[in-house]
Amino acid sequence: MMPAAPTISRMRARVVSVTGERAGRVGAVCGGVIAIYLMVCASRCAVSRQLISANGDDKLVSMDGEREPISNAQSHAPALGHPAGFRELVGYRVLAWRADFAEIALDLGPQHKNRMGIVHGGVYMTILDAVMGHAATWCSVKGHTRRCVTISLTTSFLSPARGGCIRALGHLIGNENRIGTCRGEVRDESGALLMTAQGAFRYFPGSEHVEGVPRDR
Repeated sequence: MMPAAPTISRMRARVVSVTGERAGRVGAVCGGVIAIYLMVCASRCAVSRQLISANGDDKLVSMDGEREPISNAQSHAPALGHPAGFRELVGYRVLAWRADFAEIALDLGPQHKNRMGIVHGGVYMTILDAVMGHAATWCSVKGHTRRCVTISLTTSFLSPARGGCIRALGHLIGNENRIGTCRGEVRDESGALLMTAQGAFRYFPGSEHVEGVPRDR
């Protein structure tokens, strides 16, 4: 005897069952992707918060809040106290900070090199991001501050450094619609150009003006 042909209702039930199983699998995958995306966003926000810069009334403040006396563009301002957080980990120091300009130095050590014995590219990017952020946020009013976060950073690696001291120079070249545009470069002790960069920085409300905002805002 031939088996009975499946009825329309049974076929519909099977289609619904298979569709439900597939939808469940797709939902699980989408949920995982969304969770990963949210974790990445949270990580980027944490990094952005570390990149906020500010300056005070008679002192110079680095991107992570370490304070140093303001130096002129030609002098060397030694780090005072004990730098904290990410800046301490990397070891850079601020040499100069004035309107539309900043300079940062880093004494290279084994911790800054990759397995080939040359400076890791991330080290260059770190000090370039910091120096351009400084250039974008110099403030002309005592007791006021300026803040920004990095929204883009484009770099070109030209030559490796193997040791000594490297310096990063940052220049603010534009400020429009609360976006500051900067260019930067890294040079070694001989003056050889190692890397160039361009960055965009989003100002907090009021920080797009050189006068900044009161520190307690």
